[in-house]
Amino acid sequence: MSRYIDHSDDDSVEAVLARGRWERNARAALKSKRGRKALAEIREALLALPEKRLIEGALCTVGGPERVRELTGAEVDAEFARITAGSPEPGRWTRDGLASWMRRDRGGEREAIAGNAAEGGQGYGVCLNGALLWHRLVKGGMTPGDAFAALPSVASGDGSDPLEETARIAEKEAGIAYTLAWELAYRNDETYRRMNPEERYAAFLAWIDAELGDAA
Repeated sequence: MSRYIDHSDDDSVEAVLARGRWERNARAALKSKRGRKALAEIREALLALPEKRLIEGALCTVGGPERVRELTGAEVDAEFARITAGSPEPGRWTRDGLASWMRRDRGGEREAIAGNAAEGGQGYGVCLNGALLWHRLVKGGMTPGDAFAALPSVASGDGSDPLEETARIAEKEAGIAYTLAWELAYRNDETYRRMNPEERYAAFLAWIDAELGDAA
C-alpha cells in the first residue's frame, strides 16, 4: 500500500528537464556534507530500532489502530476556535459538525493503519524517515515506546501527497534536505516495494553503507 502518488504522465520536454533537475539536486543533496551526515544518523537510527524491519505505506504504525486516541471535547473546542478565529465565514462550521468530521477522520486513520499492517503481512513498524524521527526523539530523552507514540502515522492520504507529507515532516523535524527526505521515502515505498520489512531494512542498511563508503 504505497504512499506514492504519480501526479502526471507528462513526457513533454519541460517535464523531462524538470525531472532531470530534480534527480541532479537529489543526488547533490545525498553527496553533500549535510547529506552524508544525515545518512550516518539514519544508519545509527536503523541499528537502534528494537525490531530490524521497515514497513512501507506509512510513517509509523507501531501500536496499531489504538495509537489513534479518542477525540476529546477539548480538542474539538481548540480546533473550532482555531478555524473560526478571524474567518470571513465564521458560520461555515458548527462545533458539532466539526466534531463529526474529526471523528470520521480519526476512524479513517485507524482503518488505514490496520489495512497497512495487513497489506502483504507486514505488521506494524516505521518507515526509514520514521526510524530517523523516532531516534531523534529517543536521543532527546523519550522512552522508545513514547517516541513511537509521538510520531504521526501518515498512513493514508486525504487528497494530499503522503510522500510529500512524510518528506516535509522529516525536513522540519530532522533538518534534512527536502529532496533527500523525499527520495528516501520513494526508495522506501517504491524502489523496495516488493521486499518484506526485514529485506527492506537490510537493503537500506547495505545501500547506506555503500553511499557512505563512496563518499569516504
